[in-house]
Amino acid sequence: METDIHIQTKKEADKYRHIIFKACENALLFMGKKRKSLSILITDEKQIRELNKKFRNTDYATDVLAFSSDEKSSTYLGDIAVSLTQAKKQAKEYKEKLEDELARLVIHGVLHLLGETDYTSKTKKRMWDKQEQILKLLKQTFRRHKNE
Repeated sequence: METDIHIQTKKEADKYRHIIFKACENALLFMGKKRKSLSILITDEKQIRELNKKFRNTDYATDVLAFSSDEKSSTYLGDIAVSLTQAKKQAKEYKEKLEDELARLVIHGVLHLLGETDYTSKTKKRMWDKQEQILKLLKQTFRRHKNE
């Protein structure tokens, strides 16, 4: 796959780089997209709140933000910011592994960059179904490699 994925993390999140990369790669593959590039920032609650306030005019911390590129003909899709703090909270709340929740948030961000929305109950269900399918495939891939 000729895809360029730039990941910037806080030191604490470095150990999750592989799962972040694979989640992104799998989402693009699932959606039939090749030769794309994007950037992913894994950050903390403070910075994601600042980004949310600056770009969405909402003053609270969120779990994931996606900023699409305005250039439709470009291979650059845009930027994703994921809050490691929120991912930890949600993993605990949903009784999930942190790796799975981080992967879910990255996948969610990629889907937004590809034009998926979750503004209505119908589009949310469609997007979240895709998100969970991609996460399931990712988990199967990791299980398969683990058992080899």
